[in-house]
Amino acid sequence: MPEVEREHVQKVYDIVAQQWHGTRYRAWTGVEAFVRKQPPGLLAADVGCGNGKNIPEIVKGGGFALGSDFSRGLIEICRDSGYEVMVADAVILPYRSDVFDYALNIAVLHHISSPERRVELVKETMRIVKVGGVALFYAWALEQEQGGVSGHQFEGQDVLVPFHNKIKVKGVAPEDERERQSRVSGAPTHGEADREKRSVVYQRYCHVYTEGELPKLFENLPWCEVTAAYYDHGNWCVEVLKTSRP
Repeated sequence: MPEVEREHVQKVYDIVAQQWHGTRYRAWTGVEAFVRKQPPGLLAADVGCGNGKNIPEIVKGGGFALGSDFSRGLIEICRDSGYEVMVADAVILPYRSDVFDYALNIAVLHHISSPERRVELVKETMRIVKVGGVALFYAWALEQEQGGVSGHQFEGQDVLVPFHNKIKVKGVAPEDERERQSRVSGAPTHGEADREKRSVVYQRYCHVYTEGELPKLFENLPWCEVTAAYYDHGNWCVEVLKTSRP
């Protein structure tokens, strides 16, 4: 894993997992709509499942879900919720090929730092899906609506996006909390104290996508067919059918 992803993605989500979880409590409407199209009784992979917010929708529709994420902090939250999950890197998944009826890969691709790794990631998600199965990919868009859900406007495609890890204990100085968090095993080294917002600020690496960029990841994968491409709440999205084995 490149150091930028380890320091500015994996380690950040480990340290901010509890606060991040508190603001992400249900699947996006577009993801819900995709899941509801799937027949009951199917096995779904939630690749990069985060805090597991998509899993209840899968289960509600009569499906079975296995989640994975490379953040131990987020996986612990999933386990506390009783979900079937494991710690795993989305670029090297620990599943056999052709196992899942469908897959979700939501808000993962924009944390991958090189074109080659982005292709490897989509290949890996499609590898574990059965022939005839489908996968849904979401990634942050460069083209954000004013006042949109994300609250961000991006000046370029490769950016560092701040996350304010709020200090909950009264009387604790941000500098002291930054020092405390820095001593946590595996913590990011770049956190900065913000006195005004009473938080420790961490920077998340993101590559945000332009229109048409997401489907291009599948151009050299003849065993995959992009069946739909669209924009949803600040994300570019594709639905992909696995037409044959690679």
